Amino acid sequence: MRFPTPVPEHLCTIIQLDPFGSIIDANGKFQEWLGPEKDPFQLLLEKYGNKEYLELKHRLKQRVLSSLANADKQIVDAYADASMQDVLRVILAQIVCDNSLAINIRKSALSTLEKLKSSNLNGLKEWISHVSSELLW
Repeated sequence: MRFPTPVPEHLCTIIQLDPFGSIIDANGKFQEWLGPEKDPFQLLLEKYGNKEYLELKHRLKQRVLSSLANADKQIVDAYADASMQDVLRVILAQIVCDNSLAINIRKSALSTLEKLKSSNLNGLKEWISHVSSELLW
């Protein structure tokens, strides 16, 4: 839903950053992202966020990383479950941006996002072209 569309009563509001809030500064400049362990917003989520969601995200991230190292078919299959789509897109985008991970893993995550036709792919590719252009080759 786009602002300022009112949220229907049977739904609740959420915020999704994957991880665009951390890779573009207040001046609109792109910056390196060194993973969730060093990101202030991710640290706030760890401290105050929904513990069940965070545990699910951590477990899924490990499965995604394992799948990317082998083949991404499991991720694409999991994406068929609509309830998993948002968290999988977040995890994959964070992997793409995480400069502490191997480049082949990051490229595989980007390739998987392309297969999934991720809604934030254009913004992610713009960041890549400014900060991690080696992922596009």
